[in-house]
Amino acid sequence: MHVNKHQHPESQLHIECINLKYMTVSGNVIQSKTISNQPLKPSHFGVSQSYVAIRGDDKNIAVIDRKLNQPVARLPNSQNVNCIALKPKNEEMMVTVGNDNVISVWCSRDKKMRDTQYLSQFAYA
Repeated sequence: MHVNKHQHPESQLHIECINLKYMTVSGNVIQSKTISNQPLKPSHFGVSQSYVAIRGDDKNIAVIDRKLNQPVARLPNSQNVNCIALKPKNEEMMVTVGNDNVISVWCSRDKKMRDTQYLSQFAYA
């Protein structure tokens, strides 16, 4: 996963999947409106076969369908999210960890990430 801000206007986020073995672009390229004005760290987004989930400056998580190249969900959080992980074999599940000391497990009701809700939350110290 490569986030490239140098070739595109600041109002765009450009994500490419790079095959490191062959050094070629593989899969769809995602371009979207600005989601975050802050530098993204690898833990600030999660990637699966079908989706990319990215933390936004507004404390929400944007879930983008890689095939449609469109956002399909915007998930609210009370604080900034520090880590996002999508489950590779069960793509409708996602785990997030944020500044609110809560681990959130998300599950999509329609299995397309469009109708996503909390499955459970765990507070940690």
